[in-house]
Amino acid sequence: MLYVLDGNVLFGTYAAAVRTKALARESEPAVVVGIASGEGEHAAERTLDFTISQRSAREKAVVTEMSPDQKVGGAESFFRVIQQEIRPRVVKVAPVDDQRASLLGWSLGGLFVTHTFFAHPDAFVSFVAVSPSIWFNERAVLREIPAFKARVAQNHLHPRFYLAVGSREGELPPSRLKTATSPEALRVEMRYYDMVHNPIAMNAMLAPWFGRIGTPLRFKVYRGDTHNSMPWAVTNAAVDFAFPLPAARRESATIRLK
Repeated sequence: MLYVLDGNVLFGTYAAAVRTKALARESEPAVVVGIASGEGEHAAERTLDFTISQRSAREKAVVTEMSPDQKVGGAESFFRVIQQEIRPRVVKVAPVDDQRASLLGWSLGGLFVTHTFFAHPDAFVSFVAVSPSIWFNERAVLREIPAFKARVAQNHLHPRFYLAVGSREGELPPSRLKTATSPEALRVEMRYYDMVHNPIAMNAMLAPWFGRIGTPLRFKVYRGDTHNSMPWAVTNAAVDFAFPLPAARRESATIRLK
């Protein structure tokens, strides 16, 4: 089972990928659940649900995409909704093994996945964070790593994590520069996001430790992809990571071209 955040945008893509790959015996059959985020007049609810803490004064001054009074810090409440309301409903209507569920999110949704991985590593079998907004509140999510390591060691957990980012996510689109009231302020904002280097830094912090405990940590920079193309660029890899085939079945599914 794969829970996909921003399901109103991404559900169709991941449902089709899972179905097609399962029919071709390239991955395990699975159920995809799209969890819709706020849009239109409710768009601010997405930011509330996916963020983990309050924002610093510096961030409020730099990040113009959010209003200074934007409500944030609702991630734990949203996590409880998933655990206590959504997952029990899914189990009632679909023949699934809820103990094998995975979680995928993009952008602020990727931040939510990363936080959930650190705070609740036993909640899902696999976690996929696509272009996570690690920048939020001065990279607050990275400060959760020491407690996460202690939690995993104490409970002998083996959580699986896939981290992906596009190589062009740090670029400033010319169209935005042309329409920006202050191009320099926009450049400062993009530098604050640091969308490419923040995931690279997080991987560097985690990879040696994951290697020692023998738990899969996958990290990939997708060459040529932007923030908005990443959810589609990573689709096949994400599905393969969430639903890996046993080695014997992978070999039997391989088509050899002569």
